[in-house]
This record gives sequence, structure tokens and C-alpha cells, in this order.
Amino acid sequence: MNKTLILCLLLLVGQARGQEYTIERCQELARSNYPNIRQRELIEQSRSYSLENVSRNWLPQLSLSARTTYQTQVTTIPIDKSFDGTLENFGVHIPRFQKDQYQAAVQLNQLIWDGGQIRAARKGIEAEAEVQRQQYEVDAYALRSRVNELFFAVLLLEAQVDLNSVMRSELERCRRDMQTYMDNGVASRSDMELVDVELAGNDQTQIQLATAREAYMRMLMDFVGEPYDTAAQLVIPAPEAAPAVDHAFADRPEMALLDASAARERIRLKSINARNMPQIGLFIQGVYGRPGPDLLKGDKFSKYAIGGVQLSWTFGGLYTRNNERRQIETGIRGVEMQRDILKFNLRQASIRQDSEVEQYRKLLEGDDEIVRLRESIRRATEARVEHGARSASDLMHDMNLEQAARIGRAVHKMQGLKALYDLKTTNNL
Repeated sequence: MNKTLILCLLLLVGQARGQEYTIERCQELARSNYPNIRQRELIEQSRSYSLENVSRNWLPQLSLSARTTYQTQVTTIPIDKSFDGTLENFGVHIPRFQKDQYQAAVQLNQLIWDGGQIRAARKGIEAEAEVQRQQYEVDAYALRSRVNELFFAVLLLEAQVDLNSVMRSELERCRRDMQTYMDNGVASRSDMELVDVELAGNDQTQIQLATAREAYMRMLMDFVGEPYDTAAQLVIPAPEAAPAVDHAFADRPEMALLDASAARERIRLKSINARNMPQIGLFIQGVYGRPGPDLLKGDKFSKYAIGGVQLSWTFGGLYTRNNERRQIETGIRGVEMQRDILKFNLRQASIRQDSEVEQYRKLLEGDDEIVRLRESIRRATEARVEHGARSASDLMHDMNLEQAARIGRAVHKMQGLKALYDLKTTNNL
């Protein structure tokens, strides 16, 4: 057989077996399939736009204004009416000011010093973006628990399907033996019918288990964004000891979210002083209107320019500054309280899950012995039925008890693994 044929056979075997999924792979796929995965990109885009807008406050700001007014009184030049000379004869023109006035102006402002407001705004934008990023991480981390639920539900149902198939094989063997007993006159027709009833019940149980397994598998594949494949296989995690935990939970994303929230509040606290500082800038203004700066031109329109340095300082924020500081400090204390509450709840969950891991470990140790004893009892009952000392009903009873013991062991195994991975999820291990 050449190498090409061997390779083709291996590929066909792999395809028949189907994709294998570990729980770690399912968790990674679920994270990448999360509908809000693009939220991180949107957060970065929003942060970039906001920072760019704030930085543009340093650019020259151009403004246009226009106004027209009417006033009841205007400036006049007092001249004694008894004066009989004509000033115009001497080249002097006495202007008359109009009561309607007009002005259009273009002004260019250049900020020189803003008291740190722009820098505080940039830090605030960065802090808000970090809070949003950490909130996304919290939401994405919650997927691990949901994957655990679906993954181990499928594994438990698969174990029950397998055990039910083994039970059917045992029932079929028992039916063949019962036929032999009937031929030897040791068993009756009713004994055979009792086995047939158990076989029919086994078929119904198999349908229920297989249907439930398929439903949970479809849910899991949809959750992780993979196409459903009947040949897909879940890999049972290897048993391991419960990890050592320190109950600090420093690696939990919720802690990073609270850190980011507290940092945002501290930046807000620092920005209060910046908002109440003066601003200094340059300006130049071009004006066209009536009257102009030369009052002796009277009612003529003129154009002129004004430039210089200006200082602006708003004192209204000083009235509320102390209350704003107290409000933000209260928010920071609230964040620390949330941290304590989170640690308490996580510590409680971790203690409970650690106890469950140990509980199922001990239960499994006893399950092996229970299964061994139930199997021994069933075999002894089979031997007695063969000699007519026990009935088929007794045998079915012992077979069902053995099956229940095997199912109990499978349940405890999957529950123990789930408790272990829940513990690792709680402690972000």
C-alpha cells in the first residue's frame, strides 16, 4: 500500500470521526463568536475620534458675528449756538452720528494656556475608554460559565447514552438466556415478556437521551459559532486535583473594571481644578461697520482691525467645586465597596465549588465499589435464575439497580469535572 493511499485512508478516518472539541477550545471559540466582539473596535474608534476632537481645541478658532442696533441717543459735539463762525470754512467738519448702527466682524482666536482643561479632557476620554474595554472583558468572561454548562451537559448525556447502550446489550443477552431457560422448562413465557418490556423501555430511554444530547450539542455549536456535525466529538477533560486558590481574585476582569472605574473618578476629581482656571489666548478681529473707531468720520462706514491678548476666567464653578469633589469622593468609596462585595461573593462561590470538587472525588471512590457489588449481585441472581431459584423479575430488578449505580458514577464524574472548571472559572485559572 503506497503512502498516498495510506494518507487518504487516514483523512477519511479523521473525517468520519469528526472534529474534536476540548472545553478550552470551546471557550476560545465562544469568545470570538460573541456578538459584541466588534465592540472593542467601536470603543477604539470612539476614543480616537474624541481625542482628535479635544486636540483641535488648540487650533485657531474662527468666528463670524454681525449685528445692527438702534439707539435713542447718540454722541453729539457741544458747540455754542451763538457762535456765528462757520467751522467748515476753516476745513473743520462736525460729524452727525446716526441712531442706527451696523457692525460685521471676523475674529480669530488662538488658545495659549487653558489651565490644563484639554489635558484633563484627554485623560478623561482615555479613562472612559478603559472602563468600556474592561466592561467588554467582563461580559466576554461570563461566556466561560455558559460554555461549562453546555459542555458538561452534553458529556453527561453522552455517558448516559453509552450506558443505556450497554444496558441494551445486557438485556439482549438476558433474552437469549431466557429463551434457553424456557426451552429447558426453567422459565415461563411471562419471564420472556418481562425482558421484552425492559427492552422497549430501554429503546424509549435511548430516544430521549439521544434527542436531548443532540439539542444540547446544537446549542453548544451555535454558541461557539461552529456548524453542527453529528460526528463532532467532545473531549472529556482529564481529572485533576483542585487548584490552590488565594481568594484574592486579582485576575478577575471585574477587578480590572473596578480599578478602571476608580481611576476614572480620580481623573474627574483632578479635572475640577482645571475647569476653574483662567484661559489666556491671542485674538485678532477684522470689523466693518458704522460708526468706526474714528469718531470724526461720523456716519461713514469703515473697516478696521483689532488684535491683542485676552484673559477669561469664569468663577461660577467655584460655587459648586466642593460639592463636586465630595460627590466624586463618594463615588470612589462606592467603587471600593463594590470591590469588597465582589470579593465576598467570589470567595463564597470558590469555597462552595472547592467543597463540591472534594465531595465528588469522595463519591467517585465509593461509586466504583457500589458498581462492583451491584455487578456481583446481578451475576449471582443470573445464576439462580438459571437454576430456577429466582425469577426474571428479580433479575430485572438487580440489573436496573446496577444500571442506576453506573449512571450515578457517570453523573458524579461529570459533576465533579464541572465543579472543577467552575472553580477555575471563578478564580480565572
